[in-house]
Amino acid sequence: MQKKILWNDAEQRLRAGWRILIQILLTAVPLAVLGLSGFYSEGNQSSRVALTAGPATIISVVLCSRFIDKRKISDLGVRLGEKAWWADYGFGALAGFISSSALVLMLIFLGWGEVVVSNQWRIDVWAFIGSFLIALLSYLIVGIFEELMRAYQIKNAAEGLSRKQRSLTGVGLLAVILGALWSVIGHLSSGDPPFLVYILVTAVIYGLYILWTGKAALAMGIHFAWDLTLSTIFQLGAASEASLTYIRLAGMPDFQFGAINLLGIAAELSGLLLVSLWVWKREGRIAIQSSLTAYIPRA
Repeated sequence: MQKKILWNDAEQRLRAGWRILIQILLTAVPLAVLGLSGFYSEGNQSSRVALTAGPATIISVVLCSRFIDKRKISDLGVRLGEKAWWADYGFGALAGFISSSALVLMLIFLGWGEVVVSNQWRIDVWAFIGSFLIALLSYLIVGIFEELMRAYQIKNAAEGLSRKQRSLTGVGLLAVILGALWSVIGHLSSGDPPFLVYILVTAVIYGLYILWTGKAALAMGIHFAWDLTLSTIFQLGAASEASLTYIRLAGMPDFQFGAINLLGIAAELSGLLLVSLWVWKREGRIAIQSSLTAYIPRA
């Protein structure tokens, strides 16, 4: 009985839940050690997170895929040699820019935000360029590692859940929700309940992109562009060293849910609409990829 809980005899590998747990631990433990040491309390926090969590996640996914999952990394939807992959990534980045800009437009239209030009680039243009490039690299890495981890969790969860005689739709949605819950756990220290609800909804939306295409490209692209736009082109709140403009927030209603999070979800839904049209045009339909539940052993 114990072996059955841990091991899949038919596939000759650990069961899905254990595979996911090992990958999470390989990523989370080193980062927790760094956090307890105070590493993230100094300097540029977002850059430090990206430059540590990025390699930790990528290495853990590659190692787990090869030696525990016994699969190719391309099975997770990372196919850098395909033109279609890069087309999806590029469109995702465009959709991320449009949807994040939609958030800014809603703030302005409702009278809750005002665009203010930052003076940072005028004070020291080279310092600004350096900060902008660091931000660009940081958010590029964030989009890659967070969506790679999501793809890993969705793929493994879908394979495990498919053994329970559920429909493909049910399996896919459950896998996406499980992956989204981990995203919420990963943001527990950085937000209040309204923000965590926003993270949950956003994670589900990004998970849908992986379900529909079987690839991580769209999710990586839109995640990168959303974060970069709202941290450099339209910095929310106050100016930073890398911001071209910032959005001065004022007059927002004190909703219990949080008005900014509500608008953020609305903006992410606009991105969902754009991506839906893109997938429909490319695939001729919107459907969950059956390949997510199929296990093909590594040759």
